[in-house]
Amino acid sequence: MRENVRLSIIVPVYNVEEFLPRCLDSIVAQTFVDFECILVDDGSPDESGKICDDFALRDSRFCVIHQENAGVGSARNAGLAVARGGWITFVDPDDWIEPDLYKNAFSAVAEKDADFVYWNCISFGDGQNEEILPINAGDIVVEKLYYLHGVVWRAIYKKTLLSENGISFAENIPFSEDMPFVYKSLAVAKKPYCIGICGYHYFIRNNSATRIIQSKERIHFVLKMIADVEEFIEKHDRTAQFSSVLEWRISISKTQLLYVAGSQKDFLFFRNFYPNVVPIGMGCGNSILYFLISHKIDWSAKLLCLLRRIFRYIKYRKLHI
Repeated sequence: MRENVRLSIIVPVYNVEEFLPRCLDSIVAQTFVDFECILVDDGSPDESGKICDDFALRDSRFCVIHQENAGVGSARNAGLAVARGGWITFVDPDDWIEPDLYKNAFSAVAEKDADFVYWNCISFGDGQNEEILPINAGDIVVEKLYYLHGVVWRAIYKKTLLSENGISFAENIPFSEDMPFVYKSLAVAKKPYCIGICGYHYFIRNNSATRIIQSKERIHFVLKMIADVEEFIEKHDRTAQFSSVLEWRISISKTQLLYVAGSQKDFLFFRNFYPNVVPIGMGCGNSILYFLISHKIDWSAKLLCLLRRIFRYIKYRKLHI
């Protein structure tokens, strides 16, 4: 591989042999060609590692790191450690990207002097096919921050933006490890810009990590990440106005913990940490649960939690029969 490239694409790989070729083919098909693709095989038990090696043999822009299983945060950090590009981006191994995605992103870099370029995405799988929180093209100003989706693969990042501010991924966290990475990058970006196109296809799998973990353990992890982001923003944020919007986004993350309360005990555990969080945009079931627990109608709350678990199990069985 060449010593210097414009863009480093990091793909964490684990147990995705069914989807990985589609992902890597979409990277090969990019009309922007000045890139390296770093595939980090995180101890996959299936044929994913071999697929990575095969692509590296076919295309010199691909390289492979094989490591013991340590989680997606560790895999992305391993890619960051060897990345040669002046810009960094990420692709998840079960997703795929449009051919002109990076060409359009670097056009914004040239025209707008951007150091953080964001794009829109479409979710598909499990019966879904819709655009997720779209943002119109233009500078990412305060108003647009309300619609930001905290996933790492929706942007390219100037490498110095990350290295000079010590931004990397939390490890040993099974989900949502990219949220702090995105919010920290935004807190220090001088010229964030959105190209306003849907260039990324996000594949939703019912058995993904973020959908499996529904417990107090999840609440512990998210509380830890929220505290980390709040501390970083306090030290690095460029304007009070920007900080207030990021704090609003973090409050949404706190609110979303109410969605995963699998029991009254889990729900009350969360409320003890953030008693003033308002349940913004909760669905009917969560709103009812919130009301019941807030008014100490314990027996009804327990019954609702039990019914929620039964319905989740029925849905899971239908999807896997």
